Amino acid sequence: MAPSWLAATPVVALETHYPECYNEALLRVWVPTEHVGLVIGKSGATVNALKKKTGVNVQVVLKGTDEGSVEGGSADDVSLWTPLTCAGTPHGLQTAWRDIIGLIEVID
Repeated sequence: MAPSWLAATPVVALETHYPECYNEALLRVWVPTEHVGLVIGKSGATVNALKKKTGVNVQVVLKGTDEGSVEGGSADDVSLWTPLTCAGTPHGLQTAWRDIIGLIEVID
C-alpha cells in the first residue's frame, strides 16, 4: 500500500506554449480528485486568491473532455485525478505550483 502522502501528491506535466510575447507557459497539474475542493475553495475563493497573487489563470479541466482523460488509463484512473491547467509567466507558474502543493500537503 502506498503511503498517504503519495496519494495526495500532485503530479505535474509541464507543457510549454510560447505566444508572440514569449513569456507565457502552460502547466498541467494533476490533483487527487478528492482534494480539488481545497484548491478551489468555498465559492472559488482560494483559486481566485491564487490567481490574484500569481497572475496565473487556473482552470479545472472537466471530466469527460479530452484534456481531462488519462492516456492509456482506465476510467478508474481518471476518477482519481483531476487536471488543473495553469497559464501564466514562468515565475507565476512556479509560485502557483508551490501554493497548490502547500494546499494539498496541509491535509496530511
